[in-house]
Amino acid sequence: MNRESDGVDDARWEHGSDFHWPGLDIAGTDDDASRWLAGLEAIRYAAGRGALRALLDHGGWPRVWLPSYVCAELVAAVGDRVRFYADDPSQAQGRIPADAQSGHAIVRINYFGLRRPNSAATLRERGLTVIDDHTHDPCGPWARDSDADYCLASLRKSLPLPDGAVLWSPVGGRLPSKPEACEAAAAKLPAMLLKSLYLAGHPVSKPRFRALAIAAEDRLAELAGVGMSAVSAELLECLPIAQLRARRRENFQAFASHLAAEEVGLLQPADPSLTPFACVLLFPSAVARELARRRLIAARIYPAVLWPLDELPDHRAMFPEACEVADRVLALHCDARYSAADMQRVAAGY
Repeated sequence: MNRESDGVDDARWEHGSDFHWPGLDIAGTDDDASRWLAGLEAIRYAAGRGALRALLDHGGWPRVWLPSYVCAELVAAVGDRVRFYADDPSQAQGRIPADAQSGHAIVRINYFGLRRPNSAATLRERGLTVIDDHTHDPCGPWARDSDADYCLASLRKSLPLPDGAVLWSPVGGRLPSKPEACEAAAAKLPAMLLKSLYLAGHPVSKPRFRALAIAAEDRLAELAGVGMSAVSAELLECLPIAQLRARRRENFQAFASHLAAEEVGLLQPADPSLTPFACVLLFPSAVARELARRRLIAARIYPAVLWPLDELPDHRAMFPEACEVADRVLALHCDARYSAADMQRVAAGY
């Protein structure tokens, strides 16, 4: 496959792992998604976990309910206030427990951008404060039409940014104070730039940019609740977000149409118009998942395990359904770094 047209040397071709900085020839401020995001009365943070922690400290809720299928970073952000309710990507929506009381907060997640908009009205009638996490599709229909008390999204998970997250209130709720911009949060940008040069065939050391990326993630984890860097804020203005979302949707469809494996399932969006965050495969067993993961890595395809749940105490006994799904899931990126031809190659590599 000739990759010179999009700046990637075929000998260096790989799929997945950290973002590299893409070449951009279209300003991002002229599409509806970019305008909507820029027009939000939002507080910008370096990372989603910091946004959630700042909101919870601001709101002071004594209990915060997280879905049972959740990343460890959000659990750590909630701390001792955390309680769990049953929800995972195989369900249309979570099962809210009877002991979620008035005055508590509940976090809902649009897993992998696969869910339709879901009103918060019923939960609010029970006296719960509703916080929606739209990390997997920050400008999708649920995010844009939300009636939750608060919404947050880690922009750096779906966009090529070294750091960045947003927190807003669709119903005009009081937000935390704006944090100071933190330039240390943008430490991943050198790794993104070096990876871009590496993929184009330049004499760049892969171990070097990987080490920079890992160190930057560790640094970001240390920066609790700081503001988005000025670098990321400027880069965000350059991103054609609507086009990036459209490419994700097209890439998902290209992968789905070329996946021939009958023994593995592909999680589908609730509506064809939705934009999946990734191609999420559901294997028949944890063993089958691990064999596929090794096979993909050997083909320079680096899937993500989203998320391991065994590090959460007693979780397997309390939420066997969520853990069973987590054991069998692999996520393959389908963002705008890749073309339909790339996604066909990934499907064939599986």
